[in-house]
Amino acid sequence: MTQTILDKKSTWIKIGLIAAGITMPLWLGADEVGLTFLIEQLETNPSGDTLMMTAFLLVMLNTVRALPHYLGALLLGDELGYRLQRPWLKIIVPIVIIPLVYAIINVYNPLDYYFGGPALLLVTSIVVLQRIAKGRLRPIIKSFVFSQLLFGIQWLDTVIFLTPFSFGGGPISTKVKDIAVSLGFETTLSFYSLVLCSIFVGNAIVLAIYLTVSEQKWTMSQDLNIARGEMIESRSGREAMHLVHDLKTPLALIEGLNSLIQMKTTDKEIHDYTEKISDSIQSTSNMVSEILYDERKNWCTLVYYY
Repeated sequence: MTQTILDKKSTWIKIGLIAAGITMPLWLGADEVGLTFLIEQLETNPSGDTLMMTAFLLVMLNTVRALPHYLGALLLGDELGYRLQRPWLKIIVPIVIIPLVYAIINVYNPLDYYFGGPALLLVTSIVVLQRIAKGRLRPIIKSFVFSQLLFGIQWLDTVIFLTPFSFGGGPISTKVKDIAVSLGFETTLSFYSLVLCSIFVGNAIVLAIYLTVSEQKWTMSQDLNIARGEMIESRSGREAMHLVHDLKTPLALIEGLNSLIQMKTTDKEIHDYTEKISDSIQSTSNMVSEILYDERKNWCTLVYYY
Protein backbone atom coordinates (compact mmCIF):
# COMPACT_ATOMS: atom_id res chain seq x y z
CA MET A 1 0.00 0.00 0.00
CA THR A 2 2.80 2.40 0.97
CA GLN A 3 4.75 1.53 -2.19
CA THR A 4 1.68 2.23 -4.34
CA ILE A 5 1.28 5.66 -2.73
CA LEU A 6 4.97 6.42 -3.34
CA ASP A 7 4.66 5.32 -6.99
CA LYS A 8 1.64 7.59 -7.51
CA LYS A 9 3.42 10.49 -5.82
CA SER A 10 6.48 9.97 -8.03
CA THR A 11 4.32 9.92 -11.16
CA TRP A 12 2.51 13.13 -10.18
CA ILE A 13 5.84 14.87 -9.53
CA LYS A 14 6.92 14.13 -13.10
CA ILE A 15 3.55 15.23 -14.48
CA GLY A 16 3.95 18.39 -12.37
CA LEU A 17 7.32 19.06 -14.03
CA ILE A 18 5.69 18.79 -17.47
CA ALA A 19 2.87 21.13 -16.37
CA ALA A 20 5.48 23.60 -15.04
CA GLY A 21 7.20 23.55 -18.43
CA ILE A 22 3.89 24.30 -20.14
CA THR A 23 3.20 27.30 -17.91
CA MET A 24 6.79 28.57 -17.75
CA PRO A 25 6.48 31.15 -20.58
CA LEU A 26 3.59 32.78 -18.70
CA TRP A 27 5.78 34.01 -15.86
CA LEU A 28 9.37 33.69 -17.11
CA GLY A 29 10.10 35.66 -20.22
CA ALA A 30 12.60 38.05 -21.74
CA ASP A 31 11.34 41.00 -19.65
CA GLU A 32 11.59 39.12 -16.33
CA VAL A 33 15.27 38.17 -16.77
CA GLY A 34 16.37 41.51 -18.24
CA LEU A 35 16.90 40.20 -21.76
CA THR A 36 14.70 42.85 -23.34
CA PHE A 37 16.75 45.57 -21.61
CA LEU A 38 20.02 44.12 -22.97
CA ILE A 39 18.62 43.93 -26.50
CA GLU A 40 17.56 47.59 -26.26
CA GLN A 41 21.09 48.45 -25.12
CA LEU A 42 22.50 46.56 -28.09
CA GLU A 43 20.28 48.53 -30.46
CA THR A 44 21.18 51.92 -28.96
CA ASN A 45 24.79 51.31 -27.93
CA PRO A 46 26.06 48.14 -29.66
CA SER A 47 29.15 46.39 -28.25
CA GLY A 48 30.67 42.94 -28.34
CA ASP A 49 30.55 42.49 -24.56
CA THR A 50 26.85 43.30 -24.40
CA LEU A 51 26.22 40.95 -27.34
CA MET A 52 27.91 37.99 -25.60
CA MET A 53 26.10 38.74 -22.36
CA THR A 54 22.80 38.87 -24.26
CA ALA A 55 23.56 35.56 -25.98
CA PHE A 56 24.43 33.93 -22.65
CA LEU A 57 21.26 35.21 -21.00
CA LEU A 58 19.18 34.03 -23.98
CA VAL A 59 20.66 30.51 -23.74
CA MET A 60 20.07 30.43 -19.97
CA LEU A 61 16.46 31.54 -20.43
CA ASN A 62 15.81 28.89 -23.08
CA THR A 63 17.44 26.23 -20.89
CA VAL A 64 15.49 27.08 -17.75
CA ARG A 65 12.18 27.22 -19.63
CA ALA A 66 12.79 23.92 -21.43
CA LEU A 67 14.31 21.95 -18.54
CA PRO A 68 11.10 21.09 -16.58
CA HIS A 69 9.10 19.51 -19.39
CA TYR A 70 12.12 17.78 -20.95
CA LEU A 71 13.12 16.26 -17.60
CA GLY A 72 9.52 15.45 -16.74
CA ALA A 73 9.02 13.63 -20.06
CA LEU A 74 12.35 11.80 -19.74
CA LEU A 75 11.73 10.61 -16.16
CA LEU A 76 8.06 9.80 -16.78
CA GLY A 77 9.10 7.58 -19.69
CA ASP A 78 11.62 5.86 -17.42
CA GLU A 79 9.04 5.24 -14.74
CA LEU A 80 6.29 3.98 -17.05
CA GLY A 81 8.73 1.74 -18.91
CA TYR A 82 9.93 0.21 -15.64
CA ARG A 83 6.53 -0.17 -13.97
CA LEU A 84 4.77 -1.57 -17.05
CA GLN A 85 7.78 -3.65 -18.14
CA ARG A 86 7.74 -1.93 -21.54
CA PRO A 87 11.27 -0.56 -22.22
CA TRP A 88 10.14 1.11 -25.46
CA LEU A 89 8.01 3.53 -23.40
CA LYS A 90 11.24 5.16 -22.18
CA ILE A 91 11.71 6.48 -25.73
CA ILE A 92 8.13 6.84 -26.98
CA VAL A 93 6.85 8.91 -24.01
CA PRO A 94 9.38 11.79 -24.44
CA ILE A 95 8.97 11.72 -28.25
CA VAL A 96 5.21 12.21 -27.86
CA ILE A 97 5.11 14.57 -24.87
CA ILE A 98 7.80 17.10 -25.83
CA PRO A 99 6.29 18.21 -29.20
CA LEU A 100 2.87 18.20 -27.54
CA VAL A 101 4.14 20.66 -24.90
CA TYR A 102 5.40 23.00 -27.65
CA ALA A 103 2.00 22.79 -29.38
CA ILE A 104 0.13 23.60 -26.16
CA ILE A 105 2.39 26.58 -25.41
CA ASN A 106 1.87 27.98 -28.91
CA VAL A 107 -1.90 27.91 -28.37
CA TYR A 108 -1.74 30.60 -25.67
CA ASN A 109 1.68 32.19 -26.24
CA PRO A 110 1.69 35.16 -28.68
CA LEU A 111 5.35 34.48 -29.49
CA ASP A 112 6.14 31.38 -31.51
CA TYR A 113 7.65 28.80 -29.13
CA TYR A 114 9.97 27.42 -31.74
CA PHE A 115 10.31 23.64 -32.16
CA GLY A 116 13.37 23.59 -34.35
CA GLY A 117 16.82 22.06 -34.62
CA PRO A 118 17.75 22.14 -30.90
CA ALA A 119 14.45 20.51 -29.92
CA LEU A 120 14.96 17.75 -32.49
CA LEU A 121 18.54 17.25 -31.31
CA LEU A 122 17.39 17.08 -27.68
CA VAL A 123 14.74 14.48 -28.46
CA THR A 124 17.39 12.51 -30.36
CA SER A 125 19.79 12.86 -27.42
CA ILE A 126 17.14 11.37 -25.12
CA VAL A 127 16.99 8.31 -27.38
CA VAL A 128 20.81 8.06 -27.38
CA LEU A 129 21.01 8.57 -23.61
CA GLN A 130 18.47 5.79 -23.04
CA ARG A 131 20.48 3.52 -25.31
CA ILE A 132 23.73 4.29 -23.50
CA ALA A 133 22.28 4.05 -19.99
CA LYS A 134 20.15 0.91 -20.59
CA GLY A 135 18.40 1.44 -17.26
CA ARG A 136 21.65 1.57 -15.29
CA LEU A 137 21.67 5.30 -14.48
CA ARG A 138 19.67 6.55 -11.52
CA PRO A 139 17.13 9.30 -12.28
CA ILE A 140 19.07 12.04 -10.48
CA ILE A 141 22.26 11.22 -12.41
CA LYS A 142 20.38 11.02 -15.70
CA SER A 143 18.80 14.40 -14.94
CA PHE A 144 22.21 15.95 -14.30
CA VAL A 145 23.65 14.55 -17.53
CA PHE A 146 20.67 15.69 -19.59
CA SER A 147 20.75 19.18 -18.07
CA GLN A 148 24.28 19.61 -19.43
CA LEU A 149 23.16 18.31 -22.82
CA LEU A 150 20.27 20.75 -22.85
CA PHE A 151 22.43 23.74 -21.96
CA GLY A 152 25.06 22.81 -24.56
CA ILE A 153 22.61 22.22 -27.42
CA GLN A 154 20.77 25.50 -26.70
CA TRP A 155 23.96 27.34 -27.72
CA LEU A 156 23.35 26.20 -31.30
CA ASP A 157 20.48 28.70 -31.45
CA THR A 158 23.05 31.51 -31.57
CA VAL A 159 25.20 29.97 -34.32
CA ILE A 160 24.42 32.15 -37.30
CA PHE A 161 25.27 29.79 -40.18
CA LEU A 162 22.90 27.16 -38.69
CA THR A 163 19.87 29.44 -39.03
CA PRO A 164 18.78 27.93 -42.40
CA PHE A 165 18.70 24.51 -40.68
CA SER A 166 16.01 25.54 -38.15
CA PHE A 167 18.38 26.64 -35.38
CA GLY A 168 17.48 29.87 -33.60
CA GLY A 169 14.32 30.64 -35.54
CA GLY A 170 12.55 32.29 -32.63
CA PRO A 171 12.02 36.08 -32.68
CA ILE A 172 14.50 36.85 -29.88
CA SER A 173 17.22 34.54 -31.24
CA THR A 174 16.74 36.03 -34.70
CA LYS A 175 17.04 39.57 -33.35
CA VAL A 176 20.25 38.77 -31.44
CA LYS A 177 21.83 37.20 -34.52
CA ASP A 178 20.76 40.10 -36.72
CA ILE A 179 22.45 42.52 -34.32
CA ALA A 180 25.59 40.33 -34.34
CA VAL A 181 25.67 40.49 -38.16
CA SER A 182 25.21 44.26 -38.14
CA LEU A 183 28.10 44.61 -35.66
CA GLY A 184 30.34 42.27 -37.64
CA PHE A 185 30.47 39.82 -34.74
CA GLU A 186 28.74 36.91 -36.50
CA THR A 187 31.94 34.81 -36.68
CA THR A 188 32.88 35.52 -33.05
CA LEU A 189 29.40 34.73 -31.76
CA SER A 190 29.21 31.51 -33.78
CA PHE A 191 32.70 30.43 -32.67
CA TYR A 192 32.07 30.95 -28.96
CA SER A 193 28.64 29.30 -29.23
CA LEU A 194 30.12 26.21 -30.90
CA VAL A 195 32.93 26.00 -28.34
CA LEU A 196 30.52 26.18 -25.41
CA CYS A 197 28.19 23.68 -27.08
CA SER A 198 31.08 21.25 -27.62
CA ILE A 199 32.28 21.58 -24.03
CA PHE A 200 28.92 20.88 -22.40
CA VAL A 201 27.75 18.20 -24.85
CA GLY A 202 31.14 16.45 -24.77
CA ASN A 203 31.21 16.57 -20.99
CA ALA A 204 27.68 15.16 -20.82
CA ILE A 205 28.55 12.26 -23.16
CA VAL A 206 31.75 11.38 -21.28
CA LEU A 207 29.93 11.64 -17.97
CA ALA A 208 27.06 9.44 -19.18
CA ILE A 209 29.44 6.73 -20.41
CA TYR A 210 31.62 6.89 -17.29
CA LEU A 211 28.67 6.78 -14.88
CA THR A 212 27.01 3.97 -16.84
CA VAL A 213 30.19 1.86 -16.69
CA SER A 214 30.66 2.69 -13.00
CA GLU A 215 27.05 1.78 -12.24
CA GLN A 216 27.45 -1.48 -14.16
CA LYS A 217 30.63 -2.33 -12.23
CA TRP A 218 28.89 -1.54 -8.94
CA THR A 219 25.93 -3.75 -9.89
CA MET A 220 28.26 -6.59 -10.89
CA SER A 221 30.15 -6.19 -7.61
CA GLN A 222 26.89 -6.33 -5.65
CA ASP A 223 25.77 -9.43 -7.55
CA LEU A 224 29.15 -11.04 -6.92
CA ASN A 225 28.94 -10.29 -3.20
CA ILE A 226 25.42 -11.76 -3.05
CA ALA A 227 26.57 -14.88 -4.90
CA ARG A 228 29.59 -15.19 -2.61
CA GLY A 229 27.35 -14.84 0.45
CA GLU A 230 24.95 -17.47 -0.86
CA MET A 231 27.86 -19.79 -1.58
CA ILE A 232 29.26 -19.34 1.94
CA GLU A 233 25.80 -19.79 3.41
CA SER A 234 25.25 -22.91 1.33
CA ARG A 235 28.62 -24.33 2.33
CA SER A 236 27.98 -23.54 5.99
CA GLY A 237 24.57 -25.18 5.68
CA ARG A 238 26.08 -28.32 4.15
CA GLU A 239 28.73 -28.47 6.87
CA ALA A 240 26.06 -28.10 9.53
CA MET A 241 24.01 -30.86 7.91
CA HIS A 242 27.01 -33.18 7.85
CA LEU A 243 27.78 -32.37 11.47
CA VAL A 244 24.19 -33.04 12.56
CA HIS A 245 24.13 -36.24 10.52
CA ASP A 246 27.32 -37.43 12.21
CA LEU A 247 25.65 -36.96 15.60
CA LYS A 248 23.40 -39.91 14.86
CA THR A 249 26.35 -42.33 15.12
CA PRO A 250 27.36 -41.52 18.74
CA LEU A 251 23.66 -41.28 19.68
CA ALA A 252 23.12 -44.80 18.37
CA LEU A 253 26.17 -46.01 20.29
CA ILE A 254 24.99 -44.37 23.51
CA GLU A 255 21.52 -45.84 23.01
CA GLY A 256 23.01 -49.33 22.53
CA LEU A 257 25.18 -49.08 25.63
CA ASN A 258 22.28 -47.71 27.66
CA SER A 259 20.09 -50.64 26.57
CA LEU A 260 22.88 -53.05 27.54
CA ILE A 261 23.07 -51.53 31.02
CA GLN A 262 19.30 -51.93 31.40
CA MET A 263 19.57 -55.60 30.46
CA LYS A 264 22.50 -56.30 32.83
CA THR A 265 21.16 -54.72 36.02
CA THR A 266 18.15 -55.17 38.25
CA ASP A 267 18.85 -52.12 40.37
CA LYS A 268 15.73 -49.88 40.25
CA GLU A 269 17.69 -46.67 40.74
CA ILE A 270 20.02 -47.49 37.83
CA HIS A 271 16.97 -48.32 35.71
CA ASP A 272 15.55 -44.87 36.48
CA TYR A 273 18.81 -43.29 35.39
CA THR A 274 18.93 -45.30 32.17
CA GLU A 275 15.30 -44.32 31.41
CA LYS A 276 16.22 -40.66 31.70
CA ILE A 277 19.25 -41.25 29.47
CA SER A 278 17.00 -42.99 26.95
CA ASP A 279 14.49 -40.09 26.98
CA SER A 280 17.30 -37.59 26.42
CA ILE A 281 18.69 -39.67 23.56
CA GLN A 282 15.23 -39.84 21.95
CA SER A 283 14.73 -36.08 22.34
CA THR A 284 18.12 -35.36 20.77
CA SER A 285 17.42 -37.84 17.96
CA ASN A 286 14.10 -36.10 17.23
CA MET A 287 15.84 -32.71 17.00
CA VAL A 288 18.43 -34.16 14.61
CA SER A 289 15.65 -35.61 12.44
CA GLU A 290 13.86 -32.24 12.33
CA ILE A 291 17.02 -30.61 11.03
CA LEU A 292 17.77 -33.32 8.47
CA TYR A 293 14.29 -34.08 7.16
CA ASP A 294 11.69 -31.47 6.16
CA GLU A 295 8.78 -33.87 6.72
CA ARG A 296 9.81 -34.19 10.37
CA LYS A 297 9.70 -30.44 11.09
CA ASN A 298 7.20 -29.27 13.70
CA TRP A 299 5.38 -26.07 12.77
CA CYS A 300 4.31 -23.67 15.44
CA THR A 301 1.63 -20.98 15.48
CA LEU A 302 2.49 -17.46 16.63
CA VAL A 303 -0.14 -15.77 18.76
CA TYR A 304 -0.11 -11.98 19.04
CA TYR A 305 -1.37 -10.31 22.18
CA TYR A 306 -2.56 -6.69 22.00
